[in-house]
Amino acid sequence: MREKTNGISPEMFSSLRKVVESSEGESKTLLGRFFYDRWMTTNSDSRSYSNTFGWLLEDGHEIHPPPYRTNPLRRITEAKKVQQGEVIVLDLMGYGGVLRDLEVRGCAVALTDRRGFITRRFDRKLGIGHIVGDIGSARTWRAMENWLQSQGEGLRFDIICCHPLDGLNNVPQNKEFYAYIFKKLYSMLSNNDGYLFAQFHSSMSHFVEEFVEQMRDIEGIEVKFLINPHVFMLIKHRDSPQELIVP
Repeated sequence: MREKTNGISPEMFSSLRKVVESSEGESKTLLGRFFYDRWMTTNSDSRSYSNTFGWLLEDGHEIHPPPYRTNPLRRITEAKKVQQGEVIVLDLMGYGGVLRDLEVRGCAVALTDRRGFITRRFDRKLGIGHIVGDIGSARTWRAMENWLQSQGEGLRFDIICCHPLDGLNNVPQNKEFYAYIFKKLYSMLSNNDGYLFAQFHSSMSHFVEEFVEQMRDIEGIEVKFLINPHVFMLIKHRDSPQELIVP
């Protein structure tokens, strides 16, 4: 028997491809739910995330790349475990693979839930939640806030990662939506040296650059971004403001 791709047999894969190629109207649904929506099908671990975001962690935060070898995300997580005990992580537009790899409590937010029985049991043991929803929906953000509240009063994420890869192409590329996301994520980030890592679409580079320049003047916040790759980092310290004003 030929090996399945993401749980889909080669025969079904071929059939779906033909349907997609013959019907523009159905393409977004099929491509998004099955095989081309890379932020869904790649169950990325901490090494993969570090390979994307590790380039931001120079200049005193971490040693120099190549980050896929040094895995700075794991080192940051392990250091936080030593300092504070438990670490809580948000995997936004991800399927929780990084949470399992780091063995942390946290929450994954994705369009679907394709976990098997064994994975679900493992997630329950670690305290990993899974929210099915679109980040363009206010209901999804309320679900994230409710999950945090269910874990403990005043709880915030120690690390937030948004690593959607090609899923960025399905996110609205306008200033208002990006500002909304930044404000929401900031409000859910711990001020105990909380880390926010995010990819952004190339078309939004100018907005992100303006945002970073504004944040650099605010006490208690460290920010950095790179145009290539298109990645952003914010570190939130104890003297940071409660609310974030986005340009």
